[in-house]
Amino acid sequence: GKSVDLGRNIVAEVSYDDLIIKVVQVNEIKLQSRTLNLGRNILPDWGLLIKVEESDNRVYKTHESIVAVDKDKIHGDIIVRQRRNGDRIRPLGMDGSKKVKDLFIDNKIPREKRGKIPIFADEKGIIWIPGNAVGRDYRIEPDSKRILVITIDRIEEEKN
Repeated sequence: GKSVDLGRNIVAEVSYDDLIIKVVQVNEIKLQSRTLNLGRNILPDWGLLIKVEESDNRVYKTHESIVAVDKDKIHGDIIVRQRRNGDRIRPLGMDGSKKVKDLFIDNKIPREKRGKIPIFADEKGIIWIPGNAVGRDYRIEPDSKRILVITIDRIEEEKN
């Protein structure tokens, strides 16, 4: 994770086993936070199509592009946003909470990709970080009555 500024917007950095030399942008890309609705949600700046659907199926295997949660545990709206300083998640299978930054480091997510990973959150906390963690506070339990399934797909760029 070490990096050296070589001047003229050129940086050399070590990312796990790779040496990367790149031209950096002056400003990090800011992606618009969006409130999700039931049905199809198209987020062009993220390059994502997000489907939010209710389901009667109580058995879902979480995948990097799909998650099922207990709808009644969600407080307010579901928002897709970028990570923020100090973000924490209470991941399934773990006691306590973990900093999102530490989660990305442990999962070997390169620094330049971390701001492009969507964070699904409500008013109380982080519900899901695709490919990384599901918040245990939103898990489906035997007494869960309403299941909400969130699926993400990449929007294919149109060929001209």
